[in-house]
Amino acid sequence: MLGQTWAIIEELVKVDEETKAFLSPFLFEGKIESQRELLKPLFRQIRDEAVLEDVYNRIFVSILDETKQRVEIQQKHDVDISKTNLIETNSAKHETAFVKMNDWKVFKVRIGSKMAGKKHVKTLLSGQLVKQGQVLFLERPLLYLPNSTEASPIIGPLRLHQIFMGLNKARKEMVKFFPTLPNCKRKKQIQEMMLDTKKRLAKRVPPLILDEIEEILLLFDHKAIELINFQNSLTENEEDYSCCGKGLYRLSSWINHSCVPNVYINVVNQEDGLIEIRALRDIEIGEELVISWLTFEFAMETIHNRNKQLIERFGMVCRCDLCRNSDKCRSLVCPVEDCRSDLLSQPPYKKWQCVKCETKFKHADIVVLIQRENELSLCTKGLNITLKEGKIKKSTFEKEITEALHRSITILGSTHYARPILHSMAGEWFKCEGKIYQSAMHFMEYVQIYEHIYGHIPNPRIALMMQAIAEQVGDREHKLHFIRSSIWGLVNCLGENHVCTAKALEILNQIEEKIDNTQTEEKIEKKKKAAHVVEPKKEAKTEIMETKQLETTIENETNISISNEAGKCEALETLLTNDGGNIPSHLANVLQNLEKKQNNDDVESSI
Repeated sequence: MLGQTWAIIEELVKVDEETKAFLSPFLFEGKIESQRELLKPLFRQIRDEAVLEDVYNRIFVSILDETKQRVEIQQKHDVDISKTNLIETNSAKHETAFVKMNDWKVFKVRIGSKMAGKKHVKTLLSGQLVKQGQVLFLERPLLYLPNSTEASPIIGPLRLHQIFMGLNKARKEMVKFFPTLPNCKRKKQIQEMMLDTKKRLAKRVPPLILDEIEEILLLFDHKAIELINFQNSLTENEEDYSCCGKGLYRLSSWINHSCVPNVYINVVNQEDGLIEIRALRDIEIGEELVISWLTFEFAMETIHNRNKQLIERFGMVCRCDLCRNSDKCRSLVCPVEDCRSDLLSQPPYKKWQCVKCETKFKHADIVVLIQRENELSLCTKGLNITLKEGKIKKSTFEKEITEALHRSITILGSTHYARPILHSMAGEWFKCEGKIYQSAMHFMEYVQIYEHIYGHIPNPRIALMMQAIAEQVGDREHKLHFIRSSIWGLVNCLGENHVCTAKALEILNQIEEKIDNTQTEEKIEKKKKAAHVVEPKKEAKTEIMETKQLETTIENETNISISNEAGKCEALETLLTNDGGNIPSHLANVLQNLEKKQNNDDVESSI
């Protein structure tokens, strides 16, 4: 296939058979721009642009000729060409064949395309079977902007352009190949900012440079990845989880958004923007790689709020499984008395249905419940703003948040977005007040809500929260459960050699040592108690044996039968008078006990 085309290519470079087999079906797309992008890595060492232009034109003509030949052959065999798209059909067949033949193993990932609405969108596909926690690949950025240089709205774009101008020609072309932001609120903000910048710098910077800055800024803001470094998370400060920089990557920047991601981008080196792509679950060959473009604070927001943020920021709507199904993050309590389960709906939230009893409600049927929900949501947001701004009143805040939690039980469902906010605030408040156990209980509720929505998908923030819970709770089983869950999440997201993972392992060792020590102490105490119980039994046995021996001796010496208590008393008294009072102490006790029993018997008989 494409023998003449590959002969033209091999006039300049040598190509192995595996690469030919992989690239051949994608050369049939019929667009000269896509063919050039596909063949550009093969010709990266060719510097003469005139030679490259000639080769590209010859390749395009050669592919068209071969396509025409194939059409003529099929027409001779009475194949209806009008009902099929020859190029797309051949490409799809060959792509399926390559997946089955495991030819994708040559490439760890591959840039593909998919339909998003009415548009073709590029995406990154896995080229291998990947296990959970495995690293797919490492990548350095084409263009990297550390967070410290992005503070000023004027200096940031200028610094970005300065870094861009320092790139070589090939990297510049790769950067400009990325699409700019579509029409959205964020694009308008950037254009307004650049318009103000152009007015300020019109006399000092040429207009062409300012236009190029705007173009670079729009594509960088669209496809650059925000990097979050958890190296400083040991301080337990939320500010350490903020963005440490943004980078534009040749492969990773094509990873699309999903609210339920299957890969995680971990920062290996903050200085140069080196990242690694880790699998959050098992991934099949040809499966699309997805991450979450939203910050963690939107993880448990409603479908409406998440997509509103995506539309304003990126000009797109999410169609993942979480967004297509019923909205778990806006669940209410079913008004049926014997049910009280979760009531779910979908945007625009006109029809509701209970998960358990399957009773259906219209918006008009539960207006009062929705009004109470809106009131409680506003109350929750108000408390959250008050806590973040530090304007809380210690005398009333705890009472207000406790009342809000009690009200949520009768109004909000188990996974409503206001619930995790309330539990997070309560956990932070009780932690500051020194009420560690209460704080841990609220953080445990937060983790349970997250797992109910997303299942067991690793997340570093949830893992670090579990680590904090393990340090706070007192029960051994809970400590071990949460610290092991924390280590599992950190290993899958950040790797075994990360600082956070090392700290979690250290905490696990400390917990296990304490448990071993307490178990050893308990065993020693049990042995001591057992010893105290055994010793009196031994003394009692020896005393009985000595008493029997003495009784036998007494019978022999006194010739008195001691089969009954009266005989024993008489014999002992005789022995006592004969020996001058020198008898064993325990035998004297026996004598006293026998005398008491005899006196009691005399009293009872007289009565």
